[in-house]
Amino acid sequence: HNPANRLWGKEPKAMDDSEGLLMRAGVDYTKVKALHHKRTHAFLNHFLTNTTSFLNRFSNICEEKLEKIAFKLERLEITMNILETKLASIPGLEGVTAEQYVSSTPAPPATAAQPAAATTATAAGAPAAPAAPAAAAPAAPPAA
Repeated sequence: HNPANRLWGKEPKAMDDSEGLLMRAGVDYTKVKALHHKRTHAFLNHFLTNTTSFLNRFSNICEEKLEKIAFKLERLEITMNILETKLASIPGLEGVTAEQYVSSTPAPPATAAQPAAATTATAAGAPAAPAAPAAAAPAAPPAA
């Protein structure tokens, strides 16, 4: 029950709509005195002040999150460029493409019997690419 209904002395009546969601106050607004202009002005100023503050805070939060994402994306691009440069420096990989080695089925998980490839640190302190097995040759492209 709405406390405002006690002011008017009537319960709201449902209007004729298909879903029964619209409500009518049951008040003849021609007999109700208007709010004072200063009070209306104060309500409007309060609403505008609160809405503006909310939108400013919301905008600042969104900008901060976008800056964080942009920073992470920039770091990712730099890392990808470094990785591409490292891969391009390996002799014998000029004609190799990812499509030759990517399959539609997921690879089986590594077991304890299969040792992980060791990585070595470069002079810059970043880990180098894992060492490839000596006897492994690039796989032939799939037959069409």
